Amino acid sequence: MTYFPMRLRSRESGDLLDDDALARHMSTSAFTVETQAVLEQNTHIIFMAQLPDGDTIPGEGIVISAEHSSTLNVAEIVILKMSWRDKRRLSRALNPNSIDWERLAVVSAQAVIVLVVITATKKLLFEHREMWGLISYLGLRLVALMLMGWAFLGLIKKDKL
Repeated sequence: MTYFPMRLRSRESGDLLDDDALARHMSTSAFTVETQAVLEQNTHIIFMAQLPDGDTIPGEGIVISAEHSSTLNVAEIVILKMSWRDKRRLSRALNPNSIDWERLAVVSAQAVIVLVVITATKKLLFEHREMWGLISYLGLRLVALMLMGWAFLGLIKKDKL
């Protein structure tokens, strides 16, 4: 079972309820939280969940049920508000073997750009013979510049490539 450290605040007052809560059975629509705070049914909360990679995901929820004991309180919370991006990040943390569609889209777009450049270059070289002199002069410089740009993008987005 995966636990997510969590910070809970009251939506009404903004007061910190618990900065050391643990969420379990987490999904993109609801979760169970173990907390020191006494949460009552229909309480609106603001939460900040920490993912295994250290990133945090904010959201808002409502308590639908709560159980109290002398040592620990457990509450079921339905997520009312969370950005689409944060739901995707949470979904990836919950299912790490799923397809990363965002990365697939980026790589596909890069492949299309490369094909367009190759096609345009072929058309330019074979239909305009006078360009051969310019291309032979600039060719290696352009290739080196493109490779440096590609490497620079890789350094900037090293976690995405």
